[in-house]
Amino acid sequence: QYKLPMGNIIPFPKSNDPSSAQDFPPGKHVLAVYPGTTALYKATVVHGHRRVIILSFPS
Repeated sequence: QYKLPMGNIIPFPKSNDPSSAQDFPPGKHVLAVYPGTTALYKATVVHGHRRVIILSFPS
C-alpha cells in the first residue's frame, strides 16, 4: 500500500469529453502513453491544444 496526498494524484480525463482536459503549454513535462504500448513514459509537450498534443519522447 502507498499513501499519497490528493494533490499528487491526477485523474485521467474522459476521452469523450475533451473539455475536462487541461491545456499543456510547450515545454511542460508530462507522462504519456507511448505509441504502440500501454506504458506511460516521460515526454515534453512540443505543441498542445486540448484535442491534439504533439509530444517529444526522449530517445
